[in-house]
Amino acid sequence: MDFPQRVNGWALYAHPCFQETYDALVAEVETLKGKDPENYQRKAATKLLAVVHKVIEEHITVNPSSPAFRHGKSLGSGKNKDWSRVKFGAGRYRLFFRYSEKEKVIILGWMNG
Repeated sequence: MDFPQRVNGWALYAHPCFQETYDALVAEVETLKGKDPENYQRKAATKLLAVVHKVIEEHITVNPSSPAFRHGKSLGSGKNKDWSRVKFGAGRYRLFFRYSEKEKVIILGWMNG
């Protein structure tokens, strides 16, 4: 997935923090594919990349204002409320993003790796 791009009517951008993690994951999957083209899809990194794409395309860009993406007070009370969070991978991974309903823009900020 290249950034910026338009998904489900939203302009999707990647902050350098997210882009770095995402690019490393893509590179890892490409290396796995080169070493074992028949079985790389069974590897954890490949599955994680597929889930990241699914989360972005089928969840975040469908309804970024979903209450499921609110993080409560986990980032401190009152501050960082502009950031939303999606959990995936059995709760092991989190992807933080911001969005503007008015501008139809989503910025993918950070993903733990």
